[in-house]
Amino acid sequence: MYQRVDKKLSVNLSRVEIEAAVVIAVLNDAASRGERLDENYYMNNQSLQRQLVINSFNCLL
Repeated sequence: MYQRVDKKLSVNLSRVEIEAAVVIAVLNDAASRGERLDENYYMNNQSLQRQLVINSFNCLL
């Protein structure tokens, strides 16, 4: 998947840089909605068609 992103964007980003860009895009978008279910936070963004699952034991929110 990461090579496909690099090819489509005509860039050469590392896996970490690609993942960071996706996380930042979802968290900074006003259309994103979050909820906590059990031990996870679920951040959904319908316009970007992305969902982040964040383990609540590994983060400070």
